[in-house]
Amino acid sequence: MVIPNRAQKEAPGAQAGNKSSEDSMIAEAQLLRGRAVQGESFTKLQKEAYDFAGVSGDSEPNPKMDKMRRRGLPLTHATVFDLKPGQVSPVISDATGHFIYKLDSREIEPLDSVKQEISIVLRRQQMQNVIQAIQKPFTTDVNQTYFSPAKDED
Repeated sequence: MVIPNRAQKEAPGAQAGNKSSEDSMIAEAQLLRGRAVQGESFTKLQKEAYDFAGVSGDSEPNPKMDKMRRRGLPLTHATVFDLKPGQVSPVISDATGHFIYKLDSREIEPLDSVKQEISIVLRRQQMQNVIQAIQKPFTTDVNQTYFSPAKDED
């Protein structure tokens, strides 16, 4: 579920574009999280968040995410992968908004589906190791007297 940082326009309980608007959005995010923990529908809560923020749109909000891998989320959001299935995350706030996640299930990818990705990562690591092995025995020393500024001759 995504709750904007600020109200987009005048909405009940929020004034657009000021600090109290930001504070009211944080408070609303906390309230919505509490209701999510109680088991309310994320779709219903997402719609309420958008209504509260004054976000308009022609389509019904859909907070459902498909299968997601750890690298598919920002690093500050990766803690959601530590949740147990059915748990709701705390409100995670950043510059783009306030986020609430619920982990529906956890699966381990079959080796066949990630084999190519693993191969690419291993090749990249081997290449880095080869480059470091080549560069490691060599050092560069700068002769400061050679590069010193030219002396003015009288």
